[in-house]
Amino acid sequence: MNKLRFLIGIHCHQPVGNFPHVFEEAYQHSYLPFIEVLEEHPKVKMSLHYSGPLLEWMQEFRPEFFDRIRLLVKRGQVDLLGGGFYEPILSSLPEQDAVGQLNMMKQFLKKEFGVSPSGAWLAERIWDPTMPQVLNKAGMQFTLLDDTHFYYAGLSKEKMFGHYMTERHGATVSLFPIHKELRYSMPFKLPEETFNFLRAEWENGNAQSVTFGDDGEKFGVWPGTYDWVYNQKWLENFFTLLEEQSDWLETMTFKEHLSDTSPQERVYLPLASYEEMMEWSLPTDVAVQYHQVTEEITARGDRDRYLPFIRGGLWDNFFAKYEESNLMHKKMLKVSERVAETKTKKKEVLQALYRAQCNCSYWHGLFGGLYLNYLRDAIFRNLLIAETLMDKQEYGRKNVLIVEECDFNKDGQDEIFASNRFTNVLFSPVYGGSIALFESKEHHFNVSNVLSRRKEAYHQKLIDGAHHESGDAPASIHDIVRSKEEGLENYLVFDNTPRYSFIEKIYPANDRACFDAYQNGELLPSLDFSQKALPYALNHDEKKRELSLSYEHFFSLPEGNDSIIEMKKTFLMDAKEKGVQVAYSLKNCGDASVSFRFGYDVVLTLLAPDADDRYVQSGTYRGTPRQSGKIAECRKVGFIDEWSRMKVVQSNSAKMDLWLTPLETVSQSEDGFEKNYQGTVFYFSRILRLEPKEETGFTHTLSFQEL
Repeated sequence: MNKLRFLIGIHCHQPVGNFPHVFEEAYQHSYLPFIEVLEEHPKVKMSLHYSGPLLEWMQEFRPEFFDRIRLLVKRGQVDLLGGGFYEPILSSLPEQDAVGQLNMMKQFLKKEFGVSPSGAWLAERIWDPTMPQVLNKAGMQFTLLDDTHFYYAGLSKEKMFGHYMTERHGATVSLFPIHKELRYSMPFKLPEETFNFLRAEWENGNAQSVTFGDDGEKFGVWPGTYDWVYNQKWLENFFTLLEEQSDWLETMTFKEHLSDTSPQERVYLPLASYEEMMEWSLPTDVAVQYHQVTEEITARGDRDRYLPFIRGGLWDNFFAKYEESNLMHKKMLKVSERVAETKTKKKEVLQALYRAQCNCSYWHGLFGGLYLNYLRDAIFRNLLIAETLMDKQEYGRKNVLIVEECDFNKDGQDEIFASNRFTNVLFSPVYGGSIALFESKEHHFNVSNVLSRRKEAYHQKLIDGAHHESGDAPASIHDIVRSKEEGLENYLVFDNTPRYSFIEKIYPANDRACFDAYQNGELLPSLDFSQKALPYALNHDEKKRELSLSYEHFFSLPEGNDSIIEMKKTFLMDAKEKGVQVAYSLKNCGDASVSFRFGYDVVLTLLAPDADDRYVQSGTYRGTPRQSGKIAECRKVGFIDEWSRMKVVQSNSAKMDLWLTPLETVSQSEDGFEKNYQGTVFYFSRILRLEPKEETGFTHTLSFQEL
């Protein structure tokens, strides 16, 4: 009987925008010790993939690691896998960017290691039927996918071995199915259990080769794994067993296997990812139901029988589940389109665009991902870098104001995107005539980069107080439930819409306990315009380079009177200013006097709420972005970032009450449940008392200033 080929693929990645100390800790706890053990076992072969952000960090801070990889490659022990350089979801990109990312990785590996990869690691193993064409154009011959994909194509459990061929319009690529059983056992179970599985498959004659492919961070970075994998020598014992079982088992790279082996058959796979990802992408209530159904099937012993016919959602569903992810993605597409139209070949422009395509910030499941403001900041920052470089090339230092009335976020309704040399503003008529995007081009900073509070399927675990009792071996992070602080369930307050700025909220004038209830999230406005689509009038004077965007809305107060209030809201922006002004006018059109608290939210972030160099300042008041506070008769407030040398200034023509409260979410990560600062809510308001036919008005200016 021929030997069983064990094909191992290890994927290592850190996101664009992650902290340097995280790179260093992952290097010391996983990437370096894994290679040190591998070097001591020269008969063990495998394929390795390092993402571009990680390669760039190693190149700068740990160049000696490249020497070790070069040696492993030279002696034929390691084959390097390609992939999108900055770890994008290739199917979410325009084709020219997907191919460009693959070619960037290919060129990097050729230059640094002298090899041209023939296989690609797909980020999150997300497959799209168009992938053969994209991979083929970049010279990629194979990739690794989860067995889930093959089950959905109708293949049985007995066929999750060897490799398969697929094609799209004649462009072919080979596919290796990754065994989920191995993903869950390595390194969380004793090495012998993995070998028992492999031996059984070999003796049954089912398999010519078996594929394992998964994250390198499982070997030292995930909670509890460093001690288990290295101090208790799981990896050393595993590699030793691989060498000792060489009479029936051999390791081999995917490239070597393809060189002398034919595919089992041709298959056509649907758009899919690994099972957990497809569950995470579902709407929250549906995800809960999906999980219940799969648990019921498993309890009945019917999992293998029914699971191929039960599917979760698609990765693209994250753009529907999280409006903020969608906005980020659509801005990326807009910048990509501009790069393509200008046909720029500048390396720094393409590099910034490609960095902004790193997948981690666009979705959320087990890891923090979208919930981490600094990862989202890295996306927006790189998009702004690409934009300003193209602005400089196209306009120089001319004062221009570009205004586009377009379906920016692809929801079937128009937004207004305005941009000058200093500032980007995206106005959303659909969400109460609000500002969805407010960015400083000079500082490459999106101060509107916040995330609204949403109900997540895993919140029930927090409410139930579930916990995991650890044994000798570490639990998979899929099974761990822990909280980083007590009382997180008290922060489970949810928003109905995205937290955009200049959304009007009206409260009764006579509620003296308003502020206390407001900061505790217990006070609901009597009127909230966040879900109102307001008609608008747009005037873009190209000669004067000015924008006027006006909304008119009539509303009735719910306090038992028949008065009709006319509200006019007009945004003003020009080519020379580093911000935007909004002018409010309110008129009592009824026959009786009215009084109410009229106000609006401005929601901003400086990312680091506890840093000494980020603070809110108004007169004698100074507080952190995380503090709740109340400032009476406020005319001017600064949101200050000394680290970026930037100040966001808000000025009012009339005295306003200012209520400050942090916007914080509760999410899960590989380390447990945690509270994430998303931004600071500035609620500006006034008590208005209007007699019949009386009208009042005031202005609010939001602008960037240098410190």
